[in-house]
Amino acid sequence: MSSKKLVEEFVSFHNLRKEDNSIIFNAEVIFYKGDELHKLPSRIQIITLPKAMVLYIDEFFNEVYQQSEVYSTENFYFHPKDPAILEIRGYGSQPDFLVCILVVK
Repeated sequence: MSSKKLVEEFVSFHNLRKEDNSIIFNAEVIFYKGDELHKLPSRIQIITLPKAMVLYIDEFFNEVYQQSEVYSTENFYFHPKDPAILEIRGYGSQPDFLVCILVVK
C-alpha cells in the first residue's frame, strides 16, 4: 500500500479532517537525535496534493534539532505503527531516520 494511502487511512481512523477539509491536529512528535530520544508537543498540518500528502510539524525547532519540518509521502515512507502512531522513515541514504507522530486528543 502506498504511503499516501496509509496517511489517508490514519487521518480517517482518527477523524482528523475538519469540515473545511483541512487536517490540523495536536500531536506529540517523538524522534531520536543521535542516541537521545526527544518528545515535543506540536500542531501538525497535513496537506493533500494530487499525488502526495505533505505533513508539516509546526513546532519542530529546526534550529535546535536540525531536523526537517516537512515530510512528503513522495520522499519518505509513512507507516502506522499502531492506530495511535504514524512513523516516518527515510528512503535510500536515510533508511533508519525515524519520526513518530502520536495524536493527542
